[in-house]
Amino acid sequence: MSTEQPKKTISIGIDFGTSKIVISYCDKNQQIRTVTFNDGSSITPAWLRLFYDTPNSPTMSFVVGEQAKYPKDRLNYDNTFYNIKRLLGKTFEELQDESESLGFEFKEDNGHAVVVVNSQPEPTTFRPKEIAALFFKTLMNQIKMEVPDLVGPNMFVGVPVKMTAEAVQDLTDAAKLGGFETVDIITEPIATVLYYLDANKESAAKNFIIIDIGACTLTFHIFRKMQMDIMSRFTLIETTTLVGTISMQLFMKLILIFMKKGPIL
Repeated sequence: MSTEQPKKTISIGIDFGTSKIVISYCDKNQQIRTVTFNDGSSITPAWLRLFYDTPNSPTMSFVVGEQAKYPKDRLNYDNTFYNIKRLLGKTFEELQDESESLGFEFKEDNGHAVVVVNSQPEPTTFRPKEIAALFFKTLMNQIKMEVPDLVGPNMFVGVPVKMTAEAVQDLTDAAKLGGFETVDIITEPIATVLYYLDANKESAAKNFIIIDIGACTLTFHIFRKMQMDIMSRFTLIETTTLVGTISMQLFMKLILIFMKKGPIL
């Protein structure tokens, strides 16, 4: 009789944010665990740096997270990329308004925006999803360090409600290029509602208000639960986004207004 242990199939959840990345997984015992990165943190910057190990090296290596954002040579940010999520699904023309805010060069290739990498013997270009794929490759490696006998993981990526279909497709492609075979997309507000319902199984609430506090935005999402079983469906009723600095007084006033519509998550 074979003594080989069966490999584990688990579900993985990834928050691939504009500035930071978090990855958690649910093992076969239904325990939720958050992956710890090499720097000891469970949250890592969404920064990536390409470099040559030696001056004559034929291929480039890369690092993700703190090592990319805070290199040993603090004055050398060559081939360092961030905010890649903002580039996904966009054409070269659509990125013109963001060119000044990006610290790296990109150009046009058949209508697509491509990132310029200072490689040897001459610069090369990558689609944003190819850069994003390196992030997912790192995430896959981190998971395998914690679950060595991992096979066929089910991977879910949280995305904003307003993420375009083109950006979602690029994100899906990037995850598959990074080694994830099965990729499912879930909007961040729905993920929040599902977590609430799992933690409050007896809740009869039908309307849910999710507050998304971003770096420069404040968004209120209102969802209505259409069914009361495990196959629940949710309908987006309303989305309100405020941009810029928001006072605490205005924030509390908005909370009171939205509290009348359902539980706030």
